[in-house]
Amino acid sequence: VDNRRISSGGWYMEINYPMIDYIDLYSPNGDGTFSVFNTGDRFLFKQRDIIDRNFVFHLNPGTGIHTYYVRFKTASSLNFKPLMWSTREFIGQKNQEFPVFWMYFGLMFVMAIYNLFLFISVRETTYIFYSLFIVTFILFQSTLNGFAFQYLWPNQVWWANNCLPFFMLNCVVTAGLFIVRYVETRKLRPYTHRFIVFGIMLPLFLMSLVAFTGNYALSIKLATAGTGIGAVMITVVGVILFLGRSREARFCIFSFSALVIGVVLYVLKSFGVLEPSFLTNWSVQIGSSLVILIFSFGLADKINLMKKDLQKFNAGLEKNEREARERNEFLENTVKTITGMSRDLFEISRELSVIGNSFGSLSTEQAATSE
Repeated sequence: VDNRRISSGGWYMEINYPMIDYIDLYSPNGDGTFSVFNTGDRFLFKQRDIIDRNFVFHLNPGTGIHTYYVRFKTASSLNFKPLMWSTREFIGQKNQEFPVFWMYFGLMFVMAIYNLFLFISVRETTYIFYSLFIVTFILFQSTLNGFAFQYLWPNQVWWANNCLPFFMLNCVVTAGLFIVRYVETRKLRPYTHRFIVFGIMLPLFLMSLVAFTGNYALSIKLATAGTGIGAVMITVVGVILFLGRSREARFCIFSFSALVIGVVLYVLKSFGVLEPSFLTNWSVQIGSSLVILIFSFGLADKINLMKKDLQKFNAGLEKNEREARERNEFLENTVKTITGMSRDLFEISRELSVIGNSFGSLSTEQAATSE
């Protein structure tokens, strides 16, 4: 550290990946010795030097060049970039990123609650599966970004270290549950439905349970591979359904395309292909937000289609009722006519009977006179 400021108030060194197990900072003392500061997600959250979702050390070197050593030990990847901030820059950075995070998590949480209320109102299981997918994705993102350890389970070190693979895989599982119910694959595509359930969702769920063994190195490898393969398979199935003219599959393709584009932009930024910007820094959050919004439009579109079908059904029912009423009126008039004719025929028959009797009496009289 080359400190050229006479009065700086210190520096903040940030390790911007919150999933590292052990970090040891060796800070030089004035007598040639070093003080050691230990942190990492294998320690209680409250034991950190600076309370932050990432690992932050407060350095207070004097003027001149000072050498610090940092040692890392972890079962996860070392995907981080060390950052050095002045006090003003550090506070400014947090003031910029926190509103974006809270707006993102707020949007996701509101959509989860909204769809839960829709499920309670209409008893349609599509909404509860959608809420479950959103909640799982919130837990995955909050764990990956360090907020879950900070706010949800700061004293649960074991769970904080092993829950990421579980949430990662179950994001795909809950997405599959929602898609099969949303697209109604059981009714429209039984073979595709069985493939998604038994070929994708069930194996991924069983893989997610490996996280409870505590073998993070194995579970994160399985989660990374399983999530990638499962996402590709679901995308392929979505394309097949899309080619089969499934209206719901269009929303699946559009939504997951937004997430894939977001992930690709973030990866390209991480490897230095793209320059850091608001779009590349927050591309995953933007992509996942678009997933939620597009699927919400898809559910609204499905409701509108159901309303139109119901209106057509009601219109057909009204037409049938009108035709039935007309038939009933016709039958009633026919019955009345037949009844009237029957009455007239009865009168005619009675009159004919009287006439017949008269002719009979007359014939009898004539026969008696002839004798």
